[in-house]
Amino acid sequence: MRLSLTPLALLCVCLAARAAAPSQRADYPELAQRGTNAVGVRQVEVIDPNRVNFLQSDLATGKVTLGDRHIFVTIWYPAASGDAKTVTHYDRHPGAGPGSPYENSAQFQETGLAIPDAAPQKGTAPLVILSHGFTNWAAYTSELAETLASRGYVVASIDHDDIPYKPGSNPGLAFVDTSSGRARDQRAVASRLRALSTDSAFPLAGSYDPDNLALIGYSMGGFGLLESAGAGYDANGNLFKLLPKPPFQGLLDDPAAQAHATPIPGLKALVLLAPWGGQPANRSWSAAALATISVPTLVVDGDHDDVAGFDEGVKWIYDSLKSSDRYLLVFENARHNIVGAEAPEAVFGTFSKIESFDEPVWRKDRIRAIDDHFIVAFLARSLHNDAAMDPYLNPPTLRSSDGTWPLKPGQNVGGTYAGKDQPNYWPGFQRRWALGLSLQHDKPSTK
Repeated sequence: MRLSLTPLALLCVCLAARAAAPSQRADYPELAQRGTNAVGVRQVEVIDPNRVNFLQSDLATGKVTLGDRHIFVTIWYPAASGDAKTVTHYDRHPGAGPGSPYENSAQFQETGLAIPDAAPQKGTAPLVILSHGFTNWAAYTSELAETLASRGYVVASIDHDDIPYKPGSNPGLAFVDTSSGRARDQRAVASRLRALSTDSAFPLAGSYDPDNLALIGYSMGGFGLLESAGAGYDANGNLFKLLPKPPFQGLLDDPAAQAHATPIPGLKALVLLAPWGGQPANRSWSAAALATISVPTLVVDGDHDDVAGFDEGVKWIYDSLKSSDRYLLVFENARHNIVGAEAPEAVFGTFSKIESFDEPVWRKDRIRAIDDHFIVAFLARSLHNDAAMDPYLNPPTLRSSDGTWPLKPGQNVGGTYAGKDQPNYWPGFQRRWALGLSLQHDKPSTK
């Protein structure tokens, strides 16, 4: 996903992704390997009434058209039984007819291993809601979703169906739609899944606990999650200066002019993947508002992020989350694309397309595996209170490159994962393979 530092110059990713069978490489960190549960997958539709339809509204005149917003959600979950099948997930743009902004957008596709519409395991699995970046799609993080489902989580990934930015069009339309809609979509999906959890007509009823909830958001998804977690937007911040004249400034949630919003009920953990909105030019919250968030938080980014900005953007968000028991995982020499699908082969000849997916230094599948490893550890600690995850989240060195794992003469450890017998190396990584990362942990503070 690419979103420029100036939000009115948004890049649209409109191409077909490669359908390649997922694989588990032997060099993935320990917790990135799939768990023991079979994985089911199904799609549900959430209807949120009385939402602004920006395609039928007029930014220039202030004309506002309301209607039902149809939000499609792909859910991965622990299946009762069955053999995994190769499943292809597509994005969908319901309004892709002639004249629509989606008219020339090709379909994305991602291939996974799951059982379509399988019967779920009954129980009280934690619920995880995934929210993607600008113009990404629900299956953009399907590998993470499947990994978590295989380890006992019900994972609901929202398809936000963003209006794409096109050269020569009004970029404000895409920006206002995305910035005003992210948190509202997240809240609508969380509310509906709560209601469905006890609805006997819903196939997944009784399989998850909406009061043991984690939110995961990438880029603009992370932007929305901060409001969903309780940080009201700053009405005096630079974000509001970029929005069109009223009434569109009032389209962000009502707590926008307050220092505190109401968190989504049941929220127990927050994962922010390169969250947008902290950089000074587009700052969306005050530090005081971010300090109201108290749930444990994992923040992940590249230290050369030139979209959300690292030092003055993502790091500022992390430092401002003073009331949270929080972790900051940094990919050294990485930019913004530190999650999700890699560039499909069909676009290998087009640089502008490749840079929307991939990183200049890091292997994308390696990034995804490291994300999975730490998110698994963080959610197990936050939602299950699993103290066995503490070594993974509190490695012996701040920078992975500073870890040591000496060998005896002639000793060969092969693909052994570091554990208690390697106290000075990052747990869960193979020898020589823990490079280019840092992990900071800060306890809540009143300072």
